[in-house]
Amino acid sequence: MHRAYHAVPPTMTAPDGTPTNAAFGFLSMLLKFIEMEQPDALVCAFDKGRPKFRMEALEQYKAQRPPMDEELKAQFPVIENLLTSMNVPVVALPGWEGDDILGTVAARDEELGYRTLLVTGDKDAYQLASDLTKIVTTKRGITDVVIYGPEEVEERYGVTPAQFTDFWVSKATKPITSPVFLASVIKRPLRCFRHMATWRASTPTLTSSRESSWKT
Repeated sequence: MHRAYHAVPPTMTAPDGTPTNAAFGFLSMLLKFIEMEQPDALVCAFDKGRPKFRMEALEQYKAQRPPMDEELKAQFPVIENLLTSMNVPVVALPGWEGDDILGTVAARDEELGYRTLLVTGDKDAYQLASDLTKIVTTKRGITDVVIYGPEEVEERYGVTPAQFTDFWVSKATKPITSPVFLASVIKRPLRCFRHMATWRASTPTLTSSRESSWKT
């Protein structure tokens, strides 16, 4: 919804004046995805209220994020009504974010051996990329999409999905205002994670047995 809202000009409105640009963009993305992938099942998840467990763990969680535009907020009921009319299940749980729900669905699907495509603009989802779970995100506009599996994540960022969360946190620990500084911040943790991966791969696993695993 956020990407659609910013990608489509805010001149689209319903007869009563309700803005509809985000709803139009969202539906365009959804229909393009259905046409492209022909999914067997579909579910949409939305945030509902403040993420309770994250707020308890970190009081400043997303404190710097500006409040949602009223023009965007007004369109969530519109899109939920549209999805209901299309018989698309809409899931929202108090205290949880939509991406938490999508991640839970993906984890359960993997247990059942199902292939899952997560359509989200949140880069945190890249940590979930696997042989069965892929991340679908827009490259530009609202219909030009790219699908990320483990190989695509590593090709773009130089780290594996398992390393992505630590890498992304390291990358965003300071406000980034300069392209030169951005390149510096990305390269340093990237070198660090590559060295860590190499060290872990070459270091024998410690065991509790009397026989040392550090044999030469």
